[in-house]
Amino acid sequence: MNKVFPEAEFANWQQCQRLLRCAQTSTEWILKRNFTFEKAAHLLSETASYLHEKGQYAQARPFMNRH
Repeated sequence: MNKVFPEAEFANWQQCQRLLRCAQTSTEWILKRNFTFEKAAHLLSETASYLHEKGQYAQARPFMNRH
């Protein structure tokens, strides 16, 4: 998922939105399994950033403090 989920900048929002459900599923597994490797942290960060930028603060919150 890390290879296809883009940086959470405005120009990439359409692609982020298309991949959001997959990213959220991946991040849920990361949190559930307590993965701590760098790529897991990066996906958590990008997913949280995208959701936060879109104003979806409640959805972003679980991922924000974990990366």
